[in-house]
Amino acid sequence: MTKKLTGRPSVIINPKQVEALAGLWLTKEATADFLGVSRATLFDRLKTDPEIEAAWLRGRAKLQASTMQGLIQSARNGSVRAQTFLAERVCGLKESLTIEGEVNTRYVVEIPPEEPPDQWQANYGAAEPQDGA
Repeated sequence: MTKKLTGRPSVIINPKQVEALAGLWLTKEATADFLGVSRATLFDRLKTDPEIEAAWLRGRAKLQASTMQGLIQSARNGSVRAQTFLAERVCGLKESLTIEGEVNTRYVVEIPPEEPPDQWQANYGAAEPQDGA
C-alpha cells in the first residue's frame, strides 16, 4: 500500500537565480517576490541550504568587486572624488580637523518681571499696523 503525501510540494530555488538577483543588490524580500516564493521560505533556505547561502554571498561579492573596479578606474581617469573616497575608505587616510582653543563667550539672559497679560501684550505684542503700510 502506498502512502499518500500531504502538505505543500517542496519549492525549488535555483542558486544561479539567487546569485544573479543578489548581484543586482536586490533585498532578500524583493528576491523572494521575484522568485515567486514566500519570504519565509527564502529566509529559511538561506539559513538551511549552504548552496543557496553561498549563491547569495557570491552574488553580493561579485557586485561589490565590479563596483570597486569601476571606482578604481574612475580614480585612474582623474576623478578627484573617487580618489578621495578610496584614500579615505580603503587606505584609511581620512582627514580630520581639530580646533584647539578656549571659548570665552558669555551670554546673559534677562527674564522680565511678571506682568499682567494686557500689559505684556502692550509691551511685547504684535506691532500695530502703521497708516499707509
